[in-house]
Amino acid sequence: MIDGVPYATGRGYLLKAISTFLASYPTYSDFVSALVAGTLPIDISFNSAGWSTQPTPLNKANLLDDTVAAALKTLAGLSSDPATPNAALSALATAVAGGAKIATGSYTGNGLYGSSHPCSLTFNFVPKAIFLHGPANYNNSARIFEAALKPFAIMEMDNGAENQVTTWGTNRISWYATSNDYDQLNHSGYSYSYTVLG
Repeated sequence: MIDGVPYATGRGYLLKAISTFLASYPTYSDFVSALVAGTLPIDISFNSAGWSTQPTPLNKANLLDDTVAAALKTLAGLSSDPATPNAALSALATAVAGGAKIATGSYTGNGLYGSSHPCSLTFNFVPKAIFLHGPANYNNSARIFEAALKPFAIMEMDNGAENQVTTWGTNRISWYATSNDYDQLNHSGYSYSYTVLG
């Protein structure tokens, strides 16, 4: 942000009154009475010509725009709408206080695949990313495959496996492939390892 530097010539701000100001407050006493009562109708506007260095405006775009608010709703649980900077900082503080979560483990494939037999992993935190891979001899042409964009998953897949479906729940990740158990990372007897971040 930029601190403003006015010329100090009395032109940094402008006052604007209603068109019937003189008729509404014809005497000095009327003017003072309205001023003391807090009913004097005046707008104050920024006059850029009165500043040698214009300050960063304190508006929505600079304090908390929609893109940042949407990201904080996903990443930090920001719930207020419309969001305020205070609510955003509170959500971040809560998220940071919880700390990062990590879970590692493995499972043994059972040979099933398809939408009726999805694989799934459940955690005691909200998963944000999963790294899942098969044994060292899983395939002679394994590759990295981005299975989901929200949040994201990286899985070591059989060459050409592009028909996998990954879903994310509150504390659960599930996936399946329509082609075969290799592509689903669920080949019978194979051990698969995972690392999950939250």
